[in-house]
Amino acid sequence: MAKLVFKNQTGKCPELFPVNIFDRIADNHPVRLVDSVVD
Repeated sequence: MAKLVFKNQTGKCPELFPVNIFDRIADNHPVRLVDSVVD
């Protein structure tokens, strides 16, 4: 059986993504259009 090994997290951010990822996306970015179409 393989041994389970955890890697240390690099960087100073305790989370993988910010609390609201859309805060980091520009208002005129094309992903905003895709998001509204999908919704």
